[in-house]
Amino acid sequence: MPCAWAVACLGSRCRPITAYNARMSTLTREHMEAIERLPEGATLVLQQLSWNDYEFLLEDLMAAHRHRRVTYDRGRLEVMSPLNKHERFARLIDDLVRAFADRFGITLEKLGETTWRRRTLEQGLEADCCYYVKNADRVIGKELN
Repeated sequence: MPCAWAVACLGSRCRPITAYNARMSTLTREHMEAIERLPEGATLVLQQLSWNDYEFLLEDLMAAHRHRRVTYDRGRLEVMSPLNKHERFARLIDDLVRAFADRFGITLEKLGETTWRRRTLEQGLEADCCYYVKNADRVIGKELN
């Protein structure tokens, strides 16, 4: 089984942290410890992880109530610990979108920080803010998966 390398990045400086020889599902604790220690603004990159590893990590992050942004692209997983400044800008953009929609009578359904996953493409990402606009009437009040 190939090694999964963990790389910590802060700004433009990246360095290997350690190599894992087993599947992430059996080493979730080690990954979670590394993620929990991420300082604000830092990024942790894990290579050669399966889709199942990605889903295990998302479940663990949700259970631990950790505020991290996770992106997965065909084996490459990136975990970011956003800065407070990032969150302020995300909320500002959210307020502007809603004010624009109100002003021009546009119906939208706000989904906030939603995780979008597509197993067939082996890709997943988390939006800071997302909205249904064209199809808002079709999704308002419905449970989305």
